[in-house]
Order: sequence, then C-alpha cells, then structure tokens
Amino acid sequence: MLDFTNKISITKKKQTNEAVHVKTRLREMGHSVRRNRIPNEHCKRIVRTFQDPHEDYLLVADMLGVNRSTARGILATYVREGRAHERRRGGRNNVT
Repeated sequence: MLDFTNKISITKKKQTNEAVHVKTRLREMGHSVRRNRIPNEHCKRIVRTFQDPHEDYLLVADMLGVNRSTARGILATYVREGRAHERRRGGRNNVT
C-alpha cells in the first residue's frame, strides 16, 4: 500500500517555497510586489452597506471578493477621514 500523504505535503511545501523564492528574487532585482487594488465602486458599495442598518457589510465584502480586513480598513478610513475612495497618487501626469 502506498502512502501519498507524505508526497502531497512535500509537493505543497515545494510550491510555497517556490512562490516565496520568486518574490524574494523580484525584491532583490529592485521590483516591488504589487497589491491588488480595490475598485472605488466596491469601496463605495461597502460604505453604503455599512450605513444601512439592514445589511451586513462583511457579507457584501465577501460577495465582492474583498478581504474582511480590507473592508474594515476601508470603513476605518471612511470613519476617520470621511472618504470612501483612494487618494490621488503622486507623480507626474504623463499624458501623450
């Protein structure tokens, strides 16, 4: 009888190690690992749901594919600063 559990755990470790090494190599080369941005429409929808007492903002965040901690961060920014969207990013506006 063959034992596949050990083989599966070894392949999972190998996959995660490879992913970590790719990120490490990118950082060494000077590249930063980008985060996925949440569209402003999703942020506004989470804030509207937070304001409505009959809806749960965490369910809407899960439905939109937004992490729960990210949804809480969006709401914390809304409560603290009163905005539901990202700030403008700095730098030149290269329009051609």
